[in-house]
Amino acid sequence: LLGCLTLFRDEIETERLWAGHRDLDNRQQMPQISFEVWRELKRGHSAPWTDSDKKLAQALGTHFALAVQQHRLYSQVRSLNDNLAHQIQDRTTELHQRIEQQQALSQIVAKIRSSLEIEEIFQYVTQEVSHFLNAERVSVYQFNETWGGEFVANFEFAQTKSVELGKLGINVVWNDTYLQENQGGRYRDNQIYVVNDVYTAGLSPCHLEILEQFKIKAFLTVPIFVGQTLWGVLAAYQHSQPCIWQDVDIEFMRHITDQLGVAVQQAHLLMQTKQKTQQLAETLEELQQTQTQLIQTEKMSSLGQLVTGVAHEINNPVNFIYGNLRHIQGYAQELLELLKLYQAHYPDTHANIRARIDEIDLDFLAEDLPKTLSSLQVGADRIRQIVLSLRNFSRIDEDGAKLANIHDGIDSTLMILHHRLKANADFLGIEVVKEYGEIPLVECYAGQLNQVFMNILSNAIDALEDRNHQRSPQELRDQPNRICIRTERSELNGQSHVRICIRDNGGGMSQATRDRIFEPFFTTKPIGKGTGLGLSISHQIITEKHKGTLHCNSSPAGTEFQIELPLN
Repeated sequence: LLGCLTLFRDEIETERLWAGHRDLDNRQQMPQISFEVWRELKRGHSAPWTDSDKKLAQALGTHFALAVQQHRLYSQVRSLNDNLAHQIQDRTTELHQRIEQQQALSQIVAKIRSSLEIEEIFQYVTQEVSHFLNAERVSVYQFNETWGGEFVANFEFAQTKSVELGKLGINVVWNDTYLQENQGGRYRDNQIYVVNDVYTAGLSPCHLEILEQFKIKAFLTVPIFVGQTLWGVLAAYQHSQPCIWQDVDIEFMRHITDQLGVAVQQAHLLMQTKQKTQQLAETLEELQQTQTQLIQTEKMSSLGQLVTGVAHEINNPVNFIYGNLRHIQGYAQELLELLKLYQAHYPDTHANIRARIDEIDLDFLAEDLPKTLSSLQVGADRIRQIVLSLRNFSRIDEDGAKLANIHDGIDSTLMILHHRLKANADFLGIEVVKEYGEIPLVECYAGQLNQVFMNILSNAIDALEDRNHQRSPQELRDQPNRICIRTERSELNGQSHVRICIRDNGGGMSQATRDRIFEPFFTTKPIGKGTGLGLSISHQIITEKHKGTLHCNSSPAGTEFQIELPLN
């Protein structure tokens, strides 16, 4: 039942009322006072209602009922349309957010895949998450062994300068006692922590105190797992006001942490790979150096034994010759003096004797014989010096380091290289300038030091010979080849040293060559002339065996090698 329709006749000057509606005028005052009194007063004054009147009233009531029903249906349809429009708008907004989420995820995943620098990835991710969530701060927190930790990445975004951000940032330590006591707490169970308002979330007083210290009003934290291990958390913070985190925000953060876990794992694998590669490279370099040292040691040992044997074999007959030369010189002198006595007391000799004297030119023989014997003496001395130099140079240092005279080692090396230093028909020679200072004996491996001197001096001679091919004879005479050797006592890092400088006036070397001269097997010489081991072994002998230094300085004016040897 909706209501009723009431009709009043015109003769009583009333208005039609239906569905409880009325007009507020003077003609409606009587029905307002008392409808019952009005009906009694008018009873019998109006004509009775006819059947047609009743049918008309019923028809009008039916039409009014239909009109009301249509109005109700219209209202319901309009309400459904409004709800549908709101649903469509909400769904469109959600789809738009998800499209933005997928785009942001795609960009972040692409960045993670294109870079293996974890700091760069963290910085990019925190920035993009901050923009997507409109969060004022996004941070990456890493746990340590005690389940404390520190922030390893941080991005701040404040819409206005008046927003005061807390003192969070990279390398800031935050030790949460709850996390430490529970070894990661809820995050170990891969739970997300969502707080829209720190003051209405029922947080403990100590927790709230920490949050207030960092000016945090709302936060969303999601754990980061590397494999099955909890590594840290990704946290979004609001500092200016509370925030209602949406489901799409939480889902987005979950996807990001999954990708960060993969990125951290990739970074760990890369670091392990780099470490293993570095270890393999170092091992390979050590093996090469060891192989080089073994080869060179074996060569020097064999050469030392050979030279020692040859020197010993030469030394015996040389000593025999050298020792007898003095007697021969005396015998020859006595014979010549006796011959002069015969000539003085017996001037008239037999014709055959005079003929023989003329034939052998006795006067020249008497004059030249002492000179010849003196030459033999000089040659024997030279052989003895060479043998001595060979024996000094080839010392194998089997008994460890001993006190040695550095100058003797240099002189022995120069003696062996004398044939390359002296002048000949096609070579003007190399002048050697010795500037020896007052230096004490040095505790060293003398044989190995001699090997260093040999390598450096041989390279200097090679450089000068190569440069001679590019100079005219006049240039060679104006600027002769020269090697200068200087020794002196020095102080380095508060310790006494002996400094040996070997400098040539060749053309020097390029920067690229100078940077690699101590690398094993590096050489600028033609195949068959150089192995690239000399300076590498020399550097190893000085730095590792003697704890000294070996430096090279080069310019167009020449090259200088500087050796620093500690006295002990």
